[in-house]
Parts: sequence; C-alpha cells; structure tokens
Amino acid sequence: MISELDENDPRTFEIIGAALKVRRRLGHAFLEAVHQEALAVEFLSRHIPFQREVDLPIRRLQRSVEPERGSPQIAQRDAE
Repeated sequence: MISELDENDPRTFEIIGAALKVRRRLGHAFLEAVHQEALAVEFLSRHIPFQREVDLPIRRLQRSVEPERGSPQIAQRDAE
C-alpha cells in the first residue's frame, strides 16, 4: 500500500536521496530501463520498500484513466 509522505518525513529524504544518487552516477545517457533498474538496486541497498509497475486508480473529471497510462515504474510502499 502506498502511503502519503510529507516533506518532513525522513522517508521522503531517503527516496529523493536515492534518486539523486542514481541520477548523479548515470547522468542522462542511459535509457529509462537502466535508470529504473539502478533505482531499484539503490532502494534495496537502503532497505526502502517499493514495487514496480504498480497500477494506480486515477480519476480525472469523473472519468477513470486507463491503467497503462497511469502506472508509475516504481512506487514506494510501506513494509509489510
């Protein structure tokens, strides 16, 4: 389950720190799939629970959006 994170939550800083570390190491020369894999490895090394390709219900103007257009590649989740 995805939880809401506020700006003062230490998990927020861990997640952003992991993303920035991957970005600094890889730059912009690699495809998105490489960045996704590197971020997953970084999350694992920091013990940040996550899921890949999660379908999230998205509603816009009282209509549902197709799941394939609303799926983040990686989503932080609470430890189970």
